[in-house]
Amino acid sequence: MTFIRIIKYTDAYTALPQAKQVEIRNAALAFHDKYFKEGKLKEAYTFGDGSGRIMMVWDVASLEEFYTIHTGSPQASPYVTTEVIPVLDRQTTRNVIAAATKAAKK
Repeated sequence: MTFIRIIKYTDAYTALPQAKQVEIRNAALAFHDKYFKEGKLKEAYTFGDGSGRIMMVWDVASLEEFYTIHTGSPQASPYVTTEVIPVLDRQTTRNVIAAATKAAKK
């Protein structure tokens, strides 16, 4: 399953001492490197609009696996807000439409 995770650092994060912010960012980089190497984290982007948001594309076996991974993230509440969006690839979308079309013909 593919998920997009969008995070944004909160005021609780920006209120931390600079050294603690650096510690969290470095831990997050190491955390993400592990999953890049495993092929589960596919892409990571920082929005170029100055919002401080980061978008990551994850490919994991299930929602449960995604949740388990992210409960261990250094970028967790209260330091970030998180939006998670499950997405379907083109072929899966085509399969869903084909199945719906077939069911509608019955």
